[in-house]
Amino acid sequence: KADMDVVLEAMKAHLGALKLASRELLGDREFMHEAVKKNGRALEFATSEMQRDPDLQPEHHVADNRIALEGMLAPLFWVQSATRVPEGGIEIEVQRLNGEVAKMQFPEDA
Repeated sequence: KADMDVVLEAMKAHLGALKLASRELLGDREFMHEAVKKNGRALEFATSEMQRDPDLQPEHHVADNRIALEGMLAPLFWVQSATRVPEGGIEIEVQRLNGEVAKMQFPEDA
């Protein structure tokens, strides 16, 4: 419940593992930063103070950064699928930390 590494590892298997995390961990900025990096929905389990933390809000700092400057969070995406398209190239579906999904197409030689 209070071991950061154990809870983060359990979270990989099931996001709901955060329900068992200690209140102290859910209010710890370093822990929540790591948890949100792994799954943006982790913020739902954080303390209300952490939920209001601007640095943990992807739409405030992460979403608009193409390249993160020192001390800022880089945008994170999870690849949901990568598929070859009949016209040639690849279509990739990604999910942002805030749950927003986007599809991108790249030419074969990209």
